[in-house]
Amino acid sequence: MATQFACPSCGAPLDYDGSGNPSMRCPFCGNSVVVPQELRVQRPKAQAAPRARAPASASGDSAELKRLITQGQRLRHVRNLMLAGKKDEAIQQFQEITGMGPEDAQQAVEAMASGKNYDLPGMPGLPAQRGGDGHAALIQVNQLLHNGQEAEAARVFDSAFHVGQQSAREAVRAIQGAQAMAAPPVRPTSAYAPAHTPPMLAHKRQGINWGLVVVFLLAFGGMAAGIIIPLSVGNGPLHPLFAQLSSLPVGFAHTTLTFGAKGTGNGYFTDAQLVAVDSAKGDIYVAEDSSGRIQVFDSQGNYLRQFQVSNSPKEAVRGLAVGGSVVYAADNQGQLHHFDAATGNDLGLLDNTAPDGTFGYTTSLAATPDGGVVAVVNNEAILRFNSQGKQDLAIVDAVKSVTDDSELEAHVAVDGEGRILIVGAFNSAVLIYSPQGKYLSRFGSEGDSAGQFSSMEASAIAVDNQGRIYVSDRKGIQVFDPSGRYLDVISVDGQANGLAFDNKNHLYAVTDNQQVIRYALLK
Repeated sequence: MATQFACPSCGAPLDYDGSGNPSMRCPFCGNSVVVPQELRVQRPKAQAAPRARAPASASGDSAELKRLITQGQRLRHVRNLMLAGKKDEAIQQFQEITGMGPEDAQQAVEAMASGKNYDLPGMPGLPAQRGGDGHAALIQVNQLLHNGQEAEAARVFDSAFHVGQQSAREAVRAIQGAQAMAAPPVRPTSAYAPAHTPPMLAHKRQGINWGLVVVFLLAFGGMAAGIIIPLSVGNGPLHPLFAQLSSLPVGFAHTTLTFGAKGTGNGYFTDAQLVAVDSAKGDIYVAEDSSGRIQVFDSQGNYLRQFQVSNSPKEAVRGLAVGGSVVYAADNQGQLHHFDAATGNDLGLLDNTAPDGTFGYTTSLAATPDGGVVAVVNNEAILRFNSQGKQDLAIVDAVKSVTDDSELEAHVAVDGEGRILIVGAFNSAVLIYSPQGKYLSRFGSEGDSAGQFSSMEASAIAVDNQGRIYVSDRKGIQVFDPSGRYLDVISVDGQANGLAFDNKNHLYAVTDNQQVIRYALLK
């Protein structure tokens, strides 16, 4: 069993596998760390015996597909371990999954990490995907089907996954059938709303066949297409069972609602950057950076109303939060407004004077459990306001005082216990403060591996009702446990500019594709 200790360089939690190695690399800061002597207990490694796997048959359809799903989830974890630099642990888990010996497992894991071909026991060795991101290809296929271009959709599918024209046509027909099972489009309810909602952007997503295909592509690479498609489409042996099994929980989260598109009308966005949720009513607030308007939608994505942060239609919105019956917004002059959530009436400005007595230019905002708000001012100082709008906490240089480097773009979140979390895009780190303003811990470093943050790309942070921490960058929405240990990543089409949770623990993201996405967590 892995033993955890803190990295002496960055304070991040490290999992030691008990292998007896005297040192290990920290996946967060990249430094070599000496393992404490008391943890270096050599653990005997058992040689896993090869396990024979029978091919899928009509009599074992359900068990075989469930096995494939489980194996896909576990292989994705192996890939994440490799990305985090935990090669030995990845190889060991790969052995447990497949029954391979150490040398074969090492070769397979290295091939998996580099995108080369590899075989699995009981599964045909198929070419690794070529020609781009499978998730993106499936999104393009879905769009083409919405436009009635079935032949082009099949060509794109075959070009991406190399399954042959006939299998591609059958897969596209399966995807098309799954679309027909989806819920009707969400339509804005205002009299001024568009006559229709843009295709593929405003519908609930059920547990449908192509969603499972996406998951297998993420886990296996292109070889998944050759496994799932022949088994689940046309006369494949798993086709009758697929509708029942496609709703099995896969991955960390799945999409339950998507709405929005590029445009200027009600229900459309020109430059959506921020999202917040009224936990009492479930209303969703979306703010645009360039136009200064805040649009309000019900819990199903139907347009309700909108208001401006000031009298000027060009007043940008830099921060957004909803606490109790109040909407908080920061404009591009750095002023902190608060509005009546029910009416949108401006209740005036809060006194955001910085700790040094100067004007506090306000950017990122996060609501507190009691209906107040925490604000980032002057790039990295923290101000907290209670529900009556009075300052009750100030933290000077919240980032620089810990990292010794100034921060130019910080984003803030507050958990259910009132802890304040800050992610610094320039420092590539998350800092955690107590409700009393005491520094507690930090995690994260710059890099492209799992658990690291792409340089100057961390764009949002949020915390769920279990204290897990979500940070968006170009890799997706990375998920960490309350101590900062990397757990998983949620894939996003585009990049999430804003994150928020409702009181049902649904995650909301607004992306640079001008969409709002709601996720249900599966773990």
